[in-house]
Amino acid sequence: MLFTSGSTGAPKGVVVSHRAIISFIDSFVETFALTDEDRVANQAPFDFDVSVKDIYGSIASGATLIVVPRRLFSTPAALADFLVTQRVTVMTWAVSALCLMTTLHALDGHDFSGVRIVLFSGEVMPLRHLGQWMDALPQAEFVNLYGPTEITCNCTYHVVERSRTYPGELPSESPSLIGRSCSLLMTEPWRAAQARSERSASGARRLRVGNAGLPSSAAASFVQNPRNSLFVDPSTGPVTMRSSPRTASSSLGQA
Repeated sequence: MLFTSGSTGAPKGVVVSHRAIISFIDSFVETFALTDEDRVANQAPFDFDVSVKDIYGSIASGATLIVVPRRLFSTPAALADFLVTQRVTVMTWAVSALCLMTTLHALDGHDFSGVRIVLFSGEVMPLRHLGQWMDALPQAEFVNLYGPTEITCNCTYHVVERSRTYPGELPSESPSLIGRSCSLLMTEPWRAAQARSERSASGARRLRVGNAGLPSSAAASFVQNPRNSLFVDPSTGPVTMRSSPRTASSSLGQA
């Protein structure tokens, strides 16, 4: 069970199946080239969906998982020392945690040359803070992830281009997919619906089982595949959609 407030602001527990995590992690490890030589710095608590990428990504790739002590987030300079001494290569962190370090100048005087990729999600990344990270880690790739917890962590990403000038915030148009694309997403009805609200699509293997204590939430948020009376169908992989009043990028997944 993973906890999230989602777009509503009301806390809820999202039940995610083992199969959904395995399906996501296979794509995640391949997309971002995790290997047994990586050392993954775990920032997120284990009941937060960001930790899924750290824990299961490390298991699937053979990488070393380094659990960052919670106390270090109260002393960002010591946190920076820890990342360096632990020879971290991969950071999948919440934006707020990254901004904490830049706000308190914790990057100053540290050698982060071993970090090869920084992935972030959960909030809008302020470009000023992103710029400080990119200056401190000139060799690293920075990736903005997106996706609701209900679709198992993330389903789209944008690799930050160092030579590109971003006018205000990172782009939401034409995101890259984590997993295989779906022909439905190229149709005009889908594009018209996406223009009015946020939509997400996923095969059944990537969709969560339900919200704990809220059995009616699935009916309100998801459209069941009319060809199948079951929620999960690994043979046909029904496409399921969610809509919210926010205007954001379409989030696409394995379908």
